[in-house]
Amino acid sequence: MSSPPLNATSRLAVVALIGGALFLAVFVWRRQQAPVRAGKQHPAVGKAYLPHEFQPLTAKQPVVESELSGKVVLVNFWGWWCGPCQVEFPHLMDLEKSLREIPNFRFVSVACSRDPTRVEGDSDLRDRTEAFLTERRADISTYIDPRATELRRIFEISGDPSIAYPTTIVIGRDGTIRGLWLGYQRGDELDMRAVIDEALQ
Repeated sequence: MSSPPLNATSRLAVVALIGGALFLAVFVWRRQQAPVRAGKQHPAVGKAYLPHEFQPLTAKQPVVESELSGKVVLVNFWGWWCGPCQVEFPHLMDLEKSLREIPNFRFVSVACSRDPTRVEGDSDLRDRTEAFLTERRADISTYIDPRATELRRIFEISGDPSIAYPTTIVIGRDGTIRGLWLGYQRGDELDMRAVIDEALQ
């Protein structure tokens, strides 16, 4: 049996070479697209951040920077429509209740609509959030972040322009980020509690 012509062998070699290069490129791309580290390992940790203001949604008054300065603050951006937020919610409520009596701690719940560009006056968001809280017997005040102003500040600081829900951030008494979680994974609330306890010391 005669050997294949040289040009056919060359074609096979080129195809194999291209296939190998594509495989390597995909491998490198997937390594680069690995999830951003969360909690204390997030790149934003150690950077200065304190919210300027959150307007009330179900709360009676806005929360402003001067009220948060010098405290350990947990800010949770979430939405009634968000599946991972719904899973995270009861765990955060347990966390909030366990820390409620600590004077140097503040829990700030920021309810968000599907469209982060919406401005205040979102009555649907208020009604849906109130119904969500009532159904779960959650006695917390909620706030809004019109046009995702504060959320965008956080992602500008962290160098990541994307917006994810839920987003939870713990700020130390010195006004620096101590932990940042994008989305929710089981057990995140335990890591949050550890970061908060450390910041309160």
